[in-house]
Amino acid sequence: MTFNWPDIPFSGTEVDAFVVEYKALAQAIIDDYDNYDVNLGRVKLPFKHREDVKIFLEYGLTYAAFAVKQRAGNSGPGGDFQLSNSPLSLILPPMVIERLIDDTGPNSDDNARKECFENNANGNNPDGSSSDPDSGENLNPLEWYIDEVGDNIDDLITDECPPVTNIINETKNNNEEETCLDALLSGFFSGFSNAFSGVRFAGAYLSALTFKFVHRYIIGTGGVYTLSDLHSEINPNAGVWMREDIISALNKQNLPLAANLSATDKANYGMDPNGNAYVLNGVIAPGFKNSLGNFTVITDGTENTLTIPFGGEQRIVLLENGLTNISQIKQVRDDYGFNDYGYTNERAYVQGNMPGDPIPDDQIKSGTEWIDENTSPCEASSYTQNRDNSDNPKWNYTDISAYIRYIIASNHGVGRVDPNGYINAPCVGKPFAVHFDWR
Repeated sequence: MTFNWPDIPFSGTEVDAFVVEYKALAQAIIDDYDNYDVNLGRVKLPFKHREDVKIFLEYGLTYAAFAVKQRAGNSGPGGDFQLSNSPLSLILPPMVIERLIDDTGPNSDDNARKECFENNANGNNPDGSSSDPDSGENLNPLEWYIDEVGDNIDDLITDECPPVTNIINETKNNNEEETCLDALLSGFFSGFSNAFSGVRFAGAYLSALTFKFVHRYIIGTGGVYTLSDLHSEINPNAGVWMREDIISALNKQNLPLAANLSATDKANYGMDPNGNAYVLNGVIAPGFKNSLGNFTVITDGTENTLTIPFGGEQRIVLLENGLTNISQIKQVRDDYGFNDYGYTNERAYVQGNMPGDPIPDDQIKSGTEWIDENTSPCEASSYTQNRDNSDNPKWNYTDISAYIRYIIASNHGVGRVDPNGYINAPCVGKPFAVHFDWR
């Protein structure tokens, strides 16, 4: 990307060397945002927005160079401590200024600033009523619970599900007007996704898609999530964004192999005979990891590839930067479910029963953590078998994902369900197919 770097009115060996390294570091930081390598859950305001970070880096260079000039102790502009030689105020457009101020959080609010001043005036400590986003009253329920309970127990790894899961169960049992977990979860998963559906920074639209997917699974909609759903529920541009991000992710993958498909397999996928199918490793891009995971990408076959011997046969590999245009991406196919602590599904891999096609109810089954008819949601969500190789569940109070897993496992119910045993009913989670078709 191109920075709008300001002119630096200071010179010298130290300053010049610093500026080069500063710009390289700034580029690396922005690359992390562009490549979705920034964990936004751990980033404080106002650094959640990539465009804000870019502005801070640009306008921070002059001030940082000024500090280096002062420390170097040599003569010339910036070295004589004259105010006129210090960095000048840099002018931003009014709309950018307004957004930057808003993005600083409560500091942009007059009442919040007044409250902060009153709480801290004359050496007073805040009385707990602060509007700071990290204060206890602004924590989400799970964060608050972990803070409160974590300070009062010695062993955060226990053999029982924590009391907070009772809140989930009671809400579900007492929820008569709405189905399933709507009162507790639908507003959260669906509403939270709406907050990110209109923007793209750091994979925000993929975060929105993640919550839409979880919501669809929990209420048991089933069926196929299509390109039309993506455009109407997330953003009209989401299809373009997704294909651009798929190209970026696949081009970063280390020589991905095209699936060795027969002519029949390609016909079953609805592919061009010259097309290729790749499995995108969702771990490369966090947004894909949490929404689609590993999924099948089908191309038109015009990407740059190489045929190599592999495993005793000739296989096609995608070359580095082999995909160059979004028009080369023709389909995305996937089955959305939970292979371990929720419901998942099998496939017959025949026409009409490929990943991305409607999932028959008789192919739905429990994930691997449901060992037998007595497995409880607490046991399944604690990864009893695969994590600890133990018959006793181990619950980690500090693991936010454990609570999310419990919500999914609770939606499953007690006991393992094998193929042909799934009962399609309200309040029962249901896997569904994902098929984005640009043919």
